[in-house]
Amino acid sequence: MRTILGCGLVFVLACGNVTGADDKIDAKKLVGKWESKEKKENFSIEFTKDGKVIVTVAPDTKLEGTYKLDGNELRMTLKIGDTESKRARIVIKLTDDELVSKDADGAAKEDTLVRLKK
Repeated sequence: MRTILGCGLVFVLACGNVTGADDKIDAKKLVGKWESKEKKENFSIEFTKDGKVIVTVAPDTKLEGTYKLDGNELRMTLKIGDTESKRARIVIKLTDDELVSKDADGAAKEDTLVRLKK
């Protein structure tokens, strides 16, 4: 269980703290289910139109929370056990099929997610 939560936390931490650039992102394109382009990690993340986020780690662990997109700043709050983890990302590119974001402090490289088809 610790490993699974650790994987979820790694994803959330990959969503680091941000300060925004000036580009506004179309929030409607964010809604949907996404996975890592490299598919090395066994997780998916789903953004709903009502501001909820669901991170699925492995087949049996789900972390739920909320998100808000403000300009190009994506802020998320996930509940992990009894604690809440708040993170944010700078969205660099958001198309119908691809979401590219990065850590504002430069600690993490850009991450690319691809939309899962229904």
